[in-house]
Amino acid sequence: MTLLAHVHVLVHLAALASVAALLFRDQIKLRAVLLVSIALALANNYDGSDAPDWEDLFWNAVLFTINLVVLAQLVLDRTHIGLSAEERRLFDAFGLLTPGEFRALARLASWHDAAGGEVLTHEGKAPDALFYVLTGGVSIEKGGRTIPYGPGTFIGEIAFLQRGPASATVRLAAGSRYVAWPTAGLDRRIEGRQDLRHAVTRLISHDMALKVGRA
Repeated sequence: MTLLAHVHVLVHLAALASVAALLFRDQIKLRAVLLVSIALALANNYDGSDAPDWEDLFWNAVLFTINLVVLAQLVLDRTHIGLSAEERRLFDAFGLLTPGEFRALARLASWHDAAGGEVLTHEGKAPDALFYVLTGGVSIEKGGRTIPYGPGTFIGEIAFLQRGPASATVRLAAGSRYVAWPTAGLDRRIEGRQDLRHAVTRLISHDMALKVGRA
């Protein structure tokens, strides 16, 4: 086979790969096959006789890079790659989020260890964050009553949903591990992402249902 014929084969293979990519509904498979098509198109630029078509080479390289970045994002959205052990524990505790949704929330989160008697919310006062207690003890003070509560729960969720004051004062036992999302930052993050807004609403609704069941 001559070199020119070899180049022509690459043209056809690149075109066939592009057609094949369009047959996939799954975005990961589509992007992966499209990368193969672009790589073949890049290889076709070197025919061994003339200088490469630099304009064509440049734009194919741009397309390859963009598709590679998007493919990496799609893989991260569906896998637990890169999550720390503690983040994986929180992800498992939530149970209702995709890895991609969780990563979007995790980027805003700050992790804390509570001192004894640390107050997360004050009854009648709007909190500046949404909290999730991962481990430790919780004490809920409302209307002069004190109710002990366990970990694995959101704190300040009603105030976050209603944009109002906290319905109770919540204290943590010493050594409790909790996560905080600043209200303003969380609002900005979910403002333009309906999928993330719905995910947060699902999480909070599920947590409230569990609280009602415990009560």
